[in-house]
Amino acid sequence: LALDGAPRGERAAQALVLGAGKRQLSPILWALRDGLNEIVEIFLDDLGAIRCDRSTCYFGVDEMWQTCPMIMNVIVEVAPQYLENFMDAHMWVSPQAEEGYRRVNF
Repeated sequence: LALDGAPRGERAAQALVLGAGKRQLSPILWALRDGLNEIVEIFLDDLGAIRCDRSTCYFGVDEMWQTCPMIMNVIVEVAPQYLENFMDAHMWVSPQAEEGYRRVNF
């Protein structure tokens, strides 16, 4: 999968937006609607993972909501089997950001 070689700061963008001419497509929404189960699982796991390097941490859930605000509706309608996986990435992240950081509860 192309995400494997993507830098930490670009992984979410590659899972969420694909340019096709003048159109913007979302690979994760495309995979959900086409029933590409293995791809959906990889995207959800990757977007929900916290990755850090020496300068910052990356977490794709915020970018997912900005890019695909309808993703919850799509999951409920076409792939409810992914609700638990989808919600898992949301349960332990604080909604409060302080100085650009979010508290993470394990």
